[in-house]
Amino acid sequence: MLQGKNLRLLKVSPRSRLMRVQVPPGQEAALMAAFAARPDVEFVGYNYYVYALDTPNDPSFNKQWPLHNSGPLTDGFLPDADIDAPEAWDTFTGNGNTVIAVVDTGVDYNHPDLAANIWTNPNEIAGNGLDDDNNGYVDDVRGYDIYNDDNNPYDDNSHGTHSAGIAAAVGNNGVGIAGVNWRAKIMPVKILSASGGGTIYELEEGLYYAADNGANVINMSLGGTCGTSWNIIQDAIDYAVSKKILLVAAAGNYYHPYIYCPAAMAGVMAVAATTSADERASYSQYGPEMDVAAPGGHIGLYPTELRVYSTLPGSSYGYKYGTSMATPHVAGLAALLWDYAPTLYHTDVESIIEASADDIAPTGWDQYTGSGRINADRALKSLGSLQTSPPQLNFLFDDIGPNAVTQTIQIASQDSTNVTWSAVVSPTVPWLSLAATPAGSISIASSPVDLTMTAIRPAGYGVFSTTVIISGFNASGDSLGSRTSLVQVTNTDKLERLYFPMILKNMAYFPDILIEELVASSDGVTVTLKNSGLAASEKGFWIDVYFDPNQIPQLNQPWDTIASDGVVWGVTESIPVGSHLTLTCDGPYFFPELSSSLPLPAGATVYGLADSINFDTDYGAIRENNEENNLYGPVISIAGDASQTIMMTASGQSDLLLPARQSARHRN
Repeated sequence: MLQGKNLRLLKVSPRSRLMRVQVPPGQEAALMAAFAARPDVEFVGYNYYVYALDTPNDPSFNKQWPLHNSGPLTDGFLPDADIDAPEAWDTFTGNGNTVIAVVDTGVDYNHPDLAANIWTNPNEIAGNGLDDDNNGYVDDVRGYDIYNDDNNPYDDNSHGTHSAGIAAAVGNNGVGIAGVNWRAKIMPVKILSASGGGTIYELEEGLYYAADNGANVINMSLGGTCGTSWNIIQDAIDYAVSKKILLVAAAGNYYHPYIYCPAAMAGVMAVAATTSADERASYSQYGPEMDVAAPGGHIGLYPTELRVYSTLPGSSYGYKYGTSMATPHVAGLAALLWDYAPTLYHTDVESIIEASADDIAPTGWDQYTGSGRINADRALKSLGSLQTSPPQLNFLFDDIGPNAVTQTIQIASQDSTNVTWSAVVSPTVPWLSLAATPAGSISIASSPVDLTMTAIRPAGYGVFSTTVIISGFNASGDSLGSRTSLVQVTNTDKLERLYFPMILKNMAYFPDILIEELVASSDGVTVTLKNSGLAASEKGFWIDVYFDPNQIPQLNQPWDTIASDGVVWGVTESIPVGSHLTLTCDGPYFFPELSSSLPLPAGATVYGLADSINFDTDYGAIRENNEENNLYGPVISIAGDASQTIMMTASGQSDLLLPARQSARHRN
């Protein structure tokens, strides 16, 4: 069975006869599919690691029943009435790449359980009295106090610090508590006074501040009765949503049969509160806009320990209750998902949180707890059940090219049982269509499958976009949420390839796009471009990376003798002067249909080519118009260390070729 497949038998279980087999890297899915198809194989799957279920070493973690509730019921604690945080942490605890804006009373940024996770403005110099990043705020190195209009967003109330700790207190540091995400960055945005009050004026400015300064999640543990004046907040919410930000807000604590704004507004997740007995908290407001619930604790008539324990100003800790405490549990989970899968759309994050929630109320969605009480473990694990790539597909059309082009989205699953999936174009557009039956089933044995889409040239010139949304259900019928890919079509009269580098001639100002770094690993290529010229790049151009394991390209060597394998990007984005653009094999502008399959050939020598003007293409192969004299390349420039900025000294029209720096990463 194992002969001829370059496999190695490591061990056979004496009881079950289960075989442990080592396979070549990159061939796991294909070999498992081959074995699964054999009639003499009963089961095949990954040999997953298992670990002791551990809890963080934070000394007060035992007080955090919302994260891990072990009972007893006699004291008001229903075992497992929690978000299954330790189970989730066995998969992932966060990596610090996601920013949560805490729009509240401020945050104690010196707190020993928060200080390491406080966001720092990378473009601001502390204490120089200048607005270094030109964002309208002077010395906002760690957020801003909008209520008092100064750069010190310190919490003079306690509410914001409590919320911040729930979402992202440093975990496993031997101090205090653990947040849902141990490493998420906290952006303090103070819009409320020392007494906890504020107005929609400050809220609006706070939302714009968070959106413009890199927040991925905005936590609003606040609210008020909706009215016409809230229209200005809707504009700010819409602006944040346009930047792919997820907003979460508290439903309200005053027993009303309606939800406060901003939670009730379009584009915001409304969060209800649950108790340590996994019931809706009596004070938690409700209504048709409800999305999910999270632990918020019992009202003050109950024992204090049935409330939510978190950080307080002055290196302290304490209990609070309310939908304000429920909301940062959702924000922390959103950050955990985004840290784990950074290419997710904000709508996907919301969909996954809702789909993976534990239904604690009447079956299905209801106005009291929405889709249910959140479950961090189920949310993280669902990411492996339905995987799609790439997150963005780009089509380029011009007057001389084809009028229809196909690309694919790859769909995979790590589940041993079948996952059913379906895809839709949203919003529907006349220029994009999916395969005749955009649906199917998939498992780890049958992964991956390709969803084919066809783009036709739009009627007018310009840039057009839509999304393809893929949804799935596991074998038990549970929703796995959505996975979204952006689809962008650029239609122009002529797609030009820039000359690299561009030379300043006749007092004209040109962009000077350089390949500053090229990194190759077995599973992908990353290219970093920089515009070192005197004008922004405005024309579309190609970046080609090609490799041959057997030979190094030579000067003026014809294209088709050196481009036997490679990867291609078609860039339509304008690159401002002095700016960088990083291209990856799973990112924007990548053309899989023009590229070789990964992994790269073993031992390949990899080169990058910024391709010149004057070309024709059938999108199956790229060739220069004049291959005989190579007027436009490929002209090879070996420029030393690829990690340094490369400045070609050759004049005229030429291409830039750069040898890659081999990555130290390895496939397992």
